[in-house]
Amino acid sequence: TVNGSGTQTQDAPSNVFATLNPLSSTTFPTFAYGNTQTVISTSDANGAIARGTMFASKGKYYWEVKMTANSSSVRNEIGVETADSMANNIAAAGLFGTGKARGYRGDGLTIRDGNTTASYGASYTNGDIIGVALDLDAGTLVFYKNGVSQGTAFSDLTNDTWGIALGQANNTFQVNTGNGYFGTTAVASGNADDAGYGIFEYAPPTGYYSL
Repeated sequence: TVNGSGTQTQDAPSNVFATLNPLSSTTFPTFAYGNTQTVISTSDANGAIARGTMFASKGKYYWEVKMTANSSSVRNEIGVETADSMANNIAAAGLFGTGKARGYRGDGLTIRDGNTTASYGASYTNGDIIGVALDLDAGTLVFYKNGVSQGTAFSDLTNDTWGIALGQANNTFQVNTGNGYFGTTAVASGNADDAGYGIFEYAPPTGYYSL
């Protein structure tokens, strides 16, 4: 029950949503709002990366990322990275360039292990909310821009353990993995996953769950 000026969240010791992890991210990012926001403030050519606290090797998962500041669309990257890649490249500066990762760049291209691969979807910028739908049973990764599917970006994510990855330089991302906030702003909608958990801006795809 919410009283006064309180706002409800489902994040609790018995139901913990993934956040960003300062201990497994590279040097340049800073974090705020319970590690749900990262400011990647570097102009280094290799960029930097912020990573999540939870990884999965099977199942279907959905989360949302809102960009609130950026310097260049080609330096905005939202995606996933494998746990072994993160462990082996924890101090590396390059986003997605030093290990195994898949992502969606701000100019609408996909990125694989640091290299652009193909034209994919619409460009995105400040204020846009990118939904990430990770299906580790089928090995697919689909991105949504403001609730609209951009199609399957990748279909080769089987036989690995994956988690959240963000970068690259001079941008700010806010992550909602189900706690219902972008920074200090509550989401305008109240969509839950298929198990009834999480508070998302857009409805997760059928069969997908909070991370």
